[in-house]
Amino acid sequence: MRTMERLAQLRDVMPPLPGDPPAVDVVISTYLSGSAAMATFWPPLGRWAEKYGSEHEGLTHLPRSQVSGRTGYALLPGGFTQLSVGFLLSISAHSRNKEAAYLFIKWLHSPDISLRRVMYPAALRDPYRLSHVRSQVYRSLWPTAGEYLDTLAQAASGRMFLDLMIPGHAEYAEAFHVADTDIRLGASVPRAMRRLADAWDAITDHHGRRRQRAAYAAFLSRAGPLLPP
Repeated sequence: MRTMERLAQLRDVMPPLPGDPPAVDVVISTYLSGSAAMATFWPPLGRWAEKYGSEHEGLTHLPRSQVSGRTGYALLPGGFTQLSVGFLLSISAHSRNKEAAYLFIKWLHSPDISLRRVMYPAALRDPYRLSHVRSQVYRSLWPTAGEYLDTLAQAASGRMFLDLMIPGHAEYAEAFHVADTDIRLGASVPRAMRRLADAWDAITDHHGRRRQRAAYAAFLSRAGPLLPP
């Protein structure tokens, strides 16, 4: 309840935005134009703020950064971060050339090629290998690139919060986003949370409470399902 009450207060400090969760282009444009003091976004915004690759054809739709040299990097309050699902490449069981597909994936994720991919100006992929964050080539791309990479390394240092992994996760998440949108549009926090609880109960009943209890217990046995003390 306290979290949602604070969410409602964001209306007083955020730039004017539509009622739905801010669109990606709105968040990026607002920050790059210098109209926002801070932004919570995936790491590419840190590169784009420094005009890295700004002339690339894949980035010409973005406004030219007005905050180059004035951008810092930090984790969320408390030093926590999200261990979210990444990009996964797999090979179809029906593939007629499994070995070639495997070798292509292996090449794509090799240290040298993967480094070039995460440094690609228009890439949405974050550095994900130790060799990426330690790369002197990457660290030389702009004056504060080292601070940027050090922050990403810190984000992977053990205070990561794992996304919920149980049947119906997308349904639970959708119900939550409805509630958070209602609150940001001015709905009463207790009323929105009551509707959210009712929706979650219905989803749980649909999947079966015994099954969901077992799935949640399995989730809790993984690394990172609960915020570290």
